[in-house]
Parts: sequence; C-alpha cells; structure tokens
Amino acid sequence: MFSKTETRFTGKNGILMFLTALFVFVFIGFGFGQKQDHDRIQMRDNILKKLNLSDEQQTNIGQMRLQNQKEMVDLKADLQKKNIELKELLQNGNYSRAEYMTKTDAIISAKNNIEIARAEHQMDIYESLDADQQKTWNKNSFRFQGDKDKFCRKEYRRIEHD
Repeated sequence: MFSKTETRFTGKNGILMFLTALFVFVFIGFGFGQKQDHDRIQMRDNILKKLNLSDEQQTNIGQMRLQNQKEMVDLKADLQKKNIELKELLQNGNYSRAEYMTKTDAIISAKNNIEIARAEHQMDIYESLDADQQKTWNKNSFRFQGDKDKFCRKEYRRIEHD
C-alpha cells in the first residue's frame, strides 16, 4: 500500500494530523485553566460568605485586594522583564557563568517578591478579622499556590515556624 519512502504522516495527512492534535491540546488546556480559575474564585467567595464580614470589613478587604492587584501587576511585569533579560543573554551567546547566575538569581528574587506579596496580602486580610472569623478562615481556607493547577489544603502543608 505504501512504498518504503512514503509514510502515512507526510504531506497533507501529516499537516492535518498535526493541526488536529494542536487544536485539541490548545482547547483542552484552555478550558482546564478557565475551570481552575473559576474554582479558585468560587472558593474565595465561599470563604468570604462563611466569614460573615461586616460592611466595613468588606470595604477594607476590597481596598486591600485592589492594592494587592496593582502591586502584583508591577511584580509580574518585573518578573517578565527578568525572563526577557535572560533570553537576551542566551541569544547573544558567549556569556559567563557569573552573568548567567546573576540573571537566574534576579528571576528567583522576582518570584520570591511575588510570593512575599501574596503572603503579606493574606496576612493583611487575616489580621483584619476578629477571633471567630479567624477560626472560620483557618478551617476553610485554601491557599492558592503560584501554579494555576496547585491547590493545597492547609492541613497538608504544615510547616513549623519559630
């Protein structure tokens, strides 16, 4: 049916199969990411409902959230710039270990700044709650970690701090 030099995956058939596979992977991944974003938002809203916040607390938390979103935009832009700087270094070639490690350290530092800002925001909210609300928060809160596919219940991430 096929000659030794001809295969089923060359020419139009190969291109069609590649495009079909690409289409499937892109849209499955896109839908999965949206579902996780929706789940994260729904969890946050459920926790906020359980906290039974006063109007003043809702206003304050809303303001904190907006401030944090602004800060995150800047921090994420800084991370993107650091990644671009590393790509630029790699594309130029002929770089030293020190140059490469400096760029890598800058990227790690930018990621760390994002995580610190997240933790600070979370603690700002937590400290604005009364004792009963803090208990509810601790029982029901999920921590959304940097990657969109990682949710981790608090009891699974016990870390002792002095």
